[in-house]
Amino acid sequence: AKKHGLGVIEDSAQAWGAAQDGVMCGNLADASTFSFFPSKNLGACGEGGLISTNDDEIARISRTLRIHGQSRRYFYDEIGYNSRLHAMQAAILQVKLPHAQRWNDNRRRHAAQYASLLEGTPYIVPTEREGSRHIYHQYTLRLPAELDRDAITAQLTEKGIGWAVYYPLSLHLQPVFASLGYREGQLPVSEAASHEVLSLPIFPELTESEVEEVGAALIAALG
Repeated sequence: AKKHGLGVIEDSAQAWGAAQDGVMCGNLADASTFSFFPSKNLGACGEGGLISTNDDEIARISRTLRIHGQSRRYFYDEIGYNSRLHAMQAAILQVKLPHAQRWNDNRRRHAAQYASLLEGTPYIVPTEREGSRHIYHQYTLRLPAELDRDAITAQLTEKGIGWAVYYPLSLHLQPVFASLGYREGQLPVSEAASHEVLSLPIFPELTESEVEEVGAALIAALG
């Protein structure tokens, strides 16, 4: 990016508290974006987000755009948005912020337990690169193609265990992009992933016995 004079935006929507090579997410690019949607590791009770940057000009533009492009009261230099964080959401985040590290630690503990329980099975579990800190906003397995994901999820549902397939259709096959002319088979890795991913419960309040129950159900589903 530096060679070609390009800016880099880090999408940290699901990465609050994660780190790479000792550097916290939010510090790896010219600007980074975080989401405070309620389901995130640090979430409000409505919509919200944050931009982090150490570039004064990016900070200035961001502040201007968030309030209709207003540079000073009633003077507008840009076409902007109504993107101010509501005070109530900020208050909720302020209360939750001191607990975020502990909640992430809980998620990491659940992830380690899942990995141990599923060791030796066909399920492909997430791994953490050396020097990095994963905070497991999601805990997503990859199922080899020979496994029947629908049959496995049906058994989980029967036992009252939650699961999710967050991205069941690759972006290039979404109806909104039909005009671009992409066809099934053109991005085989993306398409394979969309057919093989399966996310398990990973919220901080899970108990050790509940994680064991999920692991046992997955193993039982193998037959």
